[in-house]
Amino acid sequence: MRWLEALRQTCEKRQPAVMATVIDASGSSPCGAGARMLVTAEAAHDTVGGGRLEQEVIAEARAMLAGKRERALHRHYPLGPDLGQCCGGAVSVYLDLIGRDEYEGWAGELLARLERDGAVRLLTDMDTGRRRVVAAEDGGKPLPGIRLHRRGQELDEEIRPERFVLWLFGAGHVGSRIAQMVSVLDWRLHWVDQRPGIFPDSVGDTVVLHRPKRPELLVGDAAPGACFLVMTHSHAIDLAICEAVLRRGDFAYLGLIGSKSKRASFERHFRRKGIAQTETDRMTCPIGISAISGRRPAEIALATVAQLQMLREELLARAACENEKIAAPGRAAGGRR
Repeated sequence: MRWLEALRQTCEKRQPAVMATVIDASGSSPCGAGARMLVTAEAAHDTVGGGRLEQEVIAEARAMLAGKRERALHRHYPLGPDLGQCCGGAVSVYLDLIGRDEYEGWAGELLARLERDGAVRLLTDMDTGRRRVVAAEDGGKPLPGIRLHRRGQELDEEIRPERFVLWLFGAGHVGSRIAQMVSVLDWRLHWVDQRPGIFPDSVGDTVVLHRPKRPELLVGDAAPGACFLVMTHSHAIDLAICEAVLRRGDFAYLGLIGSKSKRASFERHFRRKGIAQTETDRMTCPIGISAISGRRPAEIALATVAQLQMLREELLARAACENEKIAAPGRAAGGRR
């Protein structure tokens, strides 16, 4: 579970937790500034780099939860022989305890503002442990994630949760495996199938289940820039969903499971319906990266998730370039199946 989803749950339960934030990273470190983990007495959510470093941070956090440490700590970890690591870098971590007062204060406000505005700035005085939540600066299309700036003992973080949204139509063999893989990534998954009893008994916190009579009508509920994967039990349903997505036009990805002959059949139907070839060319069919050629459900799922992850990273890189232009406006511009 990602730290933000874990914070929502601990807030609802008023469960004590420690938030560990990487505030500095130098040399060959396994993480960068802004990496974050939420630790409770029973679990640790997300990561600050793994390995012995993470074990040390979790132990420190558990000592805080047990009342054996102060409520806020700043720890420096050289990644050398003392930690049994040979990275050669160093990481500084700020840990602070979150209890009822914090959930009713800055932590609750952080969650509420993110839900309402989609972005916040979190200001932290590491000397006092005091945190403040303020409005995020609006600059075009900011890069999702956490951008952390440190000025002495003050941390200034801009938190913008990534909203890489996938609408997956179909809960068959391939669809189920894709859902399993996606549930551990920081994506929002809308999983659609109208057949009774088709979904597993439990799904991840980032998965929303839909059981509509007509799945194609849900296409209109998706946000602009969403990704769509279509692999239902019926070619007729697949056709209706794909047509609805193509008519919207504002999607980041439309993938249709099937062969080249299935694609050709669908394209003939779209032409009869007046959909331009330039639009149908945007449909990916067959799906998945060609470097993975296996045909078993798990292999098809892996190839498809890899294709989507490549798209996600491309979109993030594009957003980063846009951010650089926004931050320095005066700078000179220089499928298989």
